[in-house]
Amino acid sequence: MFTLKSSMHDSFKNPAFKGKEYMLRVSTGIPSAVFSRFSMARLGKMFGCDAQALANGLEYLDQALSKRKVFYDIWSEEDKKADPSKCDTGIAYFPAEKKGKYIVLCAGGAYQVVMSVLEAYPFAERLNKMGYTVFVLRYRDGKYAIMPNQIEDLAQAIKYITAHAEEFNVETDNYAVCGCSAGAHMTAAIGTEDLGYLHYGIKRPGALFLAYPFISYDGGEKLDVGIRKTCFGKEHANDRDLIEKYSVEYHVTESYPPAYVWQSEEDGTCPFRNSQVITAAMKAKGVPYEYITYPGTAHGWGVGDGTPAEGWLTKACDFWEKHI
Repeated sequence: MFTLKSSMHDSFKNPAFKGKEYMLRVSTGIPSAVFSRFSMARLGKMFGCDAQALANGLEYLDQALSKRKVFYDIWSEEDKKADPSKCDTGIAYFPAEKKGKYIVLCAGGAYQVVMSVLEAYPFAERLNKMGYTVFVLRYRDGKYAIMPNQIEDLAQAIKYITAHAEEFNVETDNYAVCGCSAGAHMTAAIGTEDLGYLHYGIKRPGALFLAYPFISYDGGEKLDVGIRKTCFGKEHANDRDLIEKYSVEYHVTESYPPAYVWQSEEDGTCPFRNSQVITAAMKAKGVPYEYITYPGTAHGWGVGDGTPAEGWLTKACDFWEKHI
C-alpha cells in the first residue's frame, strides 16, 4: 500500500518493473538513485502539489502491474537498434471497463525529464472511472530531446495504439491528448498539420488538453533560452528558423483540434504568454477552445486537488465530449 511515506523506489520492487524502470524514473539534477527514494510527502512539497494524489497514482500503477501487462514498447527492436535513443520510450496502459475513447498523457519536465509521477499516473484512475482508457507516454528527454524526437514519439504511440486497437479495446476516432507544461508543447504540436497529425499520417485528435503549457520558443525569458538549448542544441539555440518551426502558435490552422487550456496568470516557471499565444492563434482561426486562468504563480499542479484548479480534468473531458 502506497502512503505519504512511500517513494518511487518502492514501485521498483514490483517484478513487473524489471527493465522498465525508465517508465517512472526521473532525474532533476539530483542523482536519480537519491531522487527516487524521496517520499511522496517530500515530493508534494517540492512540486507544490497534493502528495496523496502522487501516492494514489503509484498505488494504482502497482495494482495494475500485479494484474496484467501494463508497459508496451512503441518502437520495434529494429527501430531501437537503428536509433538507440528510442530505447527508453513506451506507453503504460490503463483500460476502462468498456470499449470507448482513449487519452494519451504527456507529462512535463522542461524536456529534461518526464514527470509522469506527478502529471500522468495520478490521472489514470480518475480518467478510467470516467470511462476513458489511458495511455501514459514515456518520450525521449534530456540529451535525446532534440526536436522533433518528442513529437515523433507521440505520433508513434498513436500509431501503435491504432494498430493494436482491438487488443487495447479502444475506439480510434476522437481520441484526446493531454499534456502538462513541456508535455503540452508536444500535445499542442500534434494538433497541427505540418508538425503533427497530418505530417505523421495519423488521425486528427478529437481534443487537446493543455495544462500550464509551454508553447512558444519565441521569447526572451530564461526558460525559452534554456529549453531551446535542450531541444535545438546549444549551437542552434538562437536559430530563427528552428524557433519559428517549433513555436506552435505559428502553425495553428482552421483544422486545429478543439482545446482546453489553463494556466496561472503569474506562472513562476512557464511564462503566462504561452497560454495567451496559443489561445490567440485559435481565436484567430475560429478554433473552439476554453481558456481558464487562475491568480498566482503556481506551476505543476498535476491533478490540482486542493488548488483553485481542482476538477480541471473533469472540465476538460466535458469540453471534449461537447465538441465531438
